[in-house]
Amino acid sequence: MHSANQDGELFENAVVVKDIERTLHQEFCCYGYRNMAGELKEMGWIINHKKVYRLMKEHKLLNGGKIRPEPFKRNFIRFRTPGAERPLQYLSMDIKYVHVHG
Repeated sequence: MHSANQDGELFENAVVVKDIERTLHQEFCCYGYRNMAGELKEMGWIINHKKVYRLMKEHKLLNGGKIRPEPFKRNFIRFRTPGAERPLQYLSMDIKYVHVHG
């Protein structure tokens, strides 16, 4: 398989993987495949994020999963909402402020 740069030259995918590895070895770099695709485009590669994902997955360069915060552990909020016994007994709404000029 080959990848092209902005000059139209074709290179083996191994060259792209070397650029990916070089970028990932920088300090404080934890790019996923989408950010890496953007970085490669800035380097001059014409490459799709899907191809970057495939290359990173084949060479085991993915971060191992998405970083997600832990779920909210306190569940006291469910005791603050009253239970409705009939329709329209309990209503809630958000107040939005809209600036009207004049």
